[in-house]
Amino acid sequence: MKIYLDIDGVFLDTKEYKQMPYLKEFLNKVFDVSKGEVYWLSTHTKHGENDIAFYHLEDIDKDIQEMIKDIKNTKWDTLKTEGIDTDSEFLWFDDVIFQAEYNFLESIGKEHCLVKVKDNLDEMIEYLNDIPTKKEEIDPLFEDAKNLIKEYGFASVTLLHRKLKIGWNHAARLFERLKKEGVIEEREGVKKRKIFVSKT
Repeated sequence: MKIYLDIDGVFLDTKEYKQMPYLKEFLNKVFDVSKGEVYWLSTHTKHGENDIAFYHLEDIDKDIQEMIKDIKNTKWDTLKTEGIDTDSEFLWFDDVIFQAEYNFLESIGKEHCLVKVKDNLDEMIEYLNDIPTKKEEIDPLFEDAKNLIKEYGFASVTLLHRKLKIGWNHAARLFERLKKEGVIEEREGVKKRKIFVSKT
């Protein structure tokens, strides 16, 4: 799995521009889960060079500065999604994205790969800790989600997020589980996903 990381809001607090709490633990887990396939996805590195990233991160802990030397470059022009290998399994950690970026992810059925970071990284560590065991665990809201998509006749992360009143990241994990369990199909282009539960 490839993991893409923004700098502002992930590495640095956007209010005080200081190192985010739990950053070292988060990065250790990111490198572990991705098996080293970690990429920058930041306006500071959009031209494929790390120098600006290192400049912005010069005040973080020295051991973290060593870790980030292994983060790979991406290149993109207008939208960060241009720098993502969408044919591979991936996660993208960011605090704020453009609507056009979300629309693109949604159009290819990868909106669940976006993980929104809020305030600090301890929740993101929990999210990454869940990855290896997702196949064995069933979310307690799984049946509610199945009933919801049966009622509405379609499935999306946004539907689960709004109607089940759960966080975006929880909705994305639940959506991914629905796909893995065969309740909804992989998206084909811009067509709506087929759901495999009847309305009766």
